[in-house]
Amino acid sequence: MSEFKVFTIKDLSKIFHVNTNTIGRWIRTQDLPAPRKIGKQFFFDAYEIQQWFDRKGEEGRKIYQPY
Repeated sequence: MSEFKVFTIKDLSKIFHVNTNTIGRWIRTQDLPAPRKIGKQFFFDAYEIQQWFDRKGEEGRKIYQPY
């Protein structure tokens, strides 16, 4: 059975070293993969975020600092 990992907006803000408002803007401008919304909380599939990051290439590597 494979593990399904998700990130919240707060998780992504820590990973990418940006304000949560920036993550919100990325959602609105569709720069991030589409989140799933449950109630008032957004969840992002970790695999989709990794693929998005890989497509960003060098630009993405400048902002991404894993835990």
